[in-house]
Amino acid sequence: MENKLFSEHEMNAVIKSHQEKYDRLENRFQFALRSNEILTKGVNHGRSEYLVWIQAFKKSHENRHKILCQTDPKETTLTPKRRERNRDVVRRVKRLEKANSALSSRLRLEDMDPEALGLMVDGEFSFSTCSSVSQRTYRSLFLDHRLRTRLNRLGDFGPRLSNSPYSEGCLQDRVGGWA
Repeated sequence: MENKLFSEHEMNAVIKSHQEKYDRLENRFQFALRSNEILTKGVNHGRSEYLVWIQAFKKSHENRHKILCQTDPKETTLTPKRRERNRDVVRRVKRLEKANSALSSRLRLEDMDPEALGLMVDGEFSFSTCSSVSQRTYRSLFLDHRLRTRLNRLGDFGPRLSNSPYSEGCLQDRVGGWA
């Protein structure tokens, strides 16, 4: 009977130790479940923040791309048309500036006395011969004479001056010739 008691007592001890192990495992399991819930909530919260951040980044990227397309000439579809229009405007401005320059030269030449103009082109012009020349013609001749004098001091401008509006051939054509 003693054997039976010992084994019953031993069995109770074994059952009690198993019960304690089971309780510890149950506590660990409950702790793991709570930890898992907390971690899952944290991961889900982090994921939602990440998705919100990604959406904000995409929106920001799209806005920057739109602004870049508006400011970057390579990205816009209207740029080739604008470039061509700008080239046309620049060409037109240059053409108008040349026409304006030629017109102002022609007007100055038409106002000048043909004899004084011929003397100036020949290089024999002297301001003492300007008694019968109008003040406007005198001023134009004086400025043109100073310009030619400065150009001649700088070097040989013969080929350049022969094509200028003040060359003898051009002046004869514009004024109508002189003897």
